[in-house]
Amino acid sequence: MDIQSRNTIQCPLLPQLPTQTDFTVYWTIKNSSDGQSLDIIVAKFPDGEIMSIQKYTDTHSITDKNGLQVTRFGKRDEEYCCHVFENENDLRTACVDVTWLALMTQKHPSLEGCDSASQICNVEVTQHQDYLPLACYIHEVYPKPNLNWSYTNCERTPKFFTASTSTRNQTNESFNVKSTVYIVELKRSLELCSFTCTAYGDAITDQTRSSTVTIKRRNEITTTPSLRTPFTYTCPDCNESGFGVIVFLMVCLLVFDLGLFLLLVLPRSKAFLLNHALDFPTLPRFPRMCEFVLAKEKDSEPSGTQSSAQNPPTEEDETCLMISSPEESVMEQKEDPVCFVNHGNQEVHIADPKFKWKYVGDLIIKSFLDMRNRSGFKAIKDVICMEDGNMVVIDEKGMHHFTTEYHYRFIDLDQVLNHKTFVCFTNFAYDKLLFGLKLGKIVVVDMAQEQATNFASVTPAKGKEVQLACIAGGDSGFVFASDRNGRTISVFDQGGICFGRFETPSIQPSSLAVHIRKGIPGFFVTTEMLVRKYNVSGEKRQSMISHEHHLNIDKDFLMTRDFKPGHISVQGNELLVINHLDDTKSLQILHLNVNNGKFQNSTIAHAPGIRGVKFSSGDKVILYTDNSVHLLEKRTD
Repeated sequence: MDIQSRNTIQCPLLPQLPTQTDFTVYWTIKNSSDGQSLDIIVAKFPDGEIMSIQKYTDTHSITDKNGLQVTRFGKRDEEYCCHVFENENDLRTACVDVTWLALMTQKHPSLEGCDSASQICNVEVTQHQDYLPLACYIHEVYPKPNLNWSYTNCERTPKFFTASTSTRNQTNESFNVKSTVYIVELKRSLELCSFTCTAYGDAITDQTRSSTVTIKRRNEITTTPSLRTPFTYTCPDCNESGFGVIVFLMVCLLVFDLGLFLLLVLPRSKAFLLNHALDFPTLPRFPRMCEFVLAKEKDSEPSGTQSSAQNPPTEEDETCLMISSPEESVMEQKEDPVCFVNHGNQEVHIADPKFKWKYVGDLIIKSFLDMRNRSGFKAIKDVICMEDGNMVVIDEKGMHHFTTEYHYRFIDLDQVLNHKTFVCFTNFAYDKLLFGLKLGKIVVVDMAQEQATNFASVTPAKGKEVQLACIAGGDSGFVFASDRNGRTISVFDQGGICFGRFETPSIQPSSLAVHIRKGIPGFFVTTEMLVRKYNVSGEKRQSMISHEHHLNIDKDFLMTRDFKPGHISVQGNELLVINHLDDTKSLQILHLNVNNGKFQNSTIAHAPGIRGVKFSSGDKVILYTDNSVHLLEKRTD
């Protein structure tokens, strides 16, 4: 229930009662300190007597129709419960989740550098300007909205990248949100091209959604200076002392140029410059503008509102996915530059007897000029390749979210999860992930809203403390969670309702992968030495989980003496199983038939310190280490 001015909450149980007199109704609110217990607010008895708790007397009251009227809330998201007791029946309870909205008061998103009262803004760029940032923002809204950019009336597809930031006002529990679009390679074809910033969310009304910026090229008059030879140039107003100063400056410039030439020519001087260039504060620390050669290749499109077309990578290139100009070198963390850097790394490759794989580059966040941390990642825990093409990197700092166009957002997981420790996570739905916490609790993290909500809990088996090993689901309609300590696998629907728990007394379940065949869901599970497949049949609580077969791995195909399965995933008709090798620089990927488990292929992924392999699609592979994310693509030539 979303409430702004409608500050009365109706009890869902009252329309179900046969009479409206012979019962007692009282309202409670969930305690904000522990999030579990309920505080009584007010009660109304059959004789009409009303009893209010003093703490809530000034802010809450009960109406004639037994609804709860609220004049002032404690926090934006609250849970109220209505309790009804009839003389001949047991106590009945119904709870209502309430969100107190802070509606957008601006007529439209404000455009930085433009008149705040105008919904349309014109921006002029110079004849030679090749880079333009545009920003829009809204203030004091709740819940947090999304700001998206689109374009129209463009002769050619523009290249642009976006970044979002948000701050929370602790006083009134509202959000200030800002979105910046970085437009690069400004060509004349962008003349009169318009970019529109649109706001979406519960706090946004249809009349206050968007603002538009139109780009115009400034007409400039340039003059060519006339050149005179030194033999014909005269200076009648120069006196002797002024002429001497000019000669002295020219001599100093000549000496400086000669000294610089010698420094560059002599080997020792050249080495000195290379070693200490970054120590000189006067030297520019910004590299050339990164060439946008790594984002998706797409031919020129007609004018529309689609994302930017991008070109394929070339060897030894740096590819900025968001650019900061020297004037914007100090930026918030969520607007740090994001790049792919192609080091020409010969140590990162995939040995595949069927296909050739090409190293594209390393994913870089923050300042790639910082030699102490060349990627921006630290202690990577896992990489999630989502079904819509997005990618999430989770490390010690938090969550790094990249869209298919490599738009970047940073999400502080510690704040979102309220400082709780997570042990596993997986893709759940569009813009949502599932995180498994200690003791079996599972929460849904909405990346757009940066909020976590309860999803389900894995109950202990045989009195043993729950130790979540893995959760899997995606768009299958089911969520599977393995409990290593209790040796069980629990099955939930998309709403978090548990309708089955399967015991695996002979194995400790670890990694999970979901597979749908002919509409029948199933899942694969790994343990220390083997892989098993199970099927789920029936409807909801009448469903049955049956063991289908073991996947026998022929040791002749293994690169190790013993089978050491790790992460597993399903790609099309293949089950991909990671086999850990003794060599810390390599991982073996076993390609098995997803239906019968027969061996099909074996590939070796190689990277110094490799920790995992993820397939973002059939032709893209992510190799990650403790602090690096490498992208490889299947060659088509």
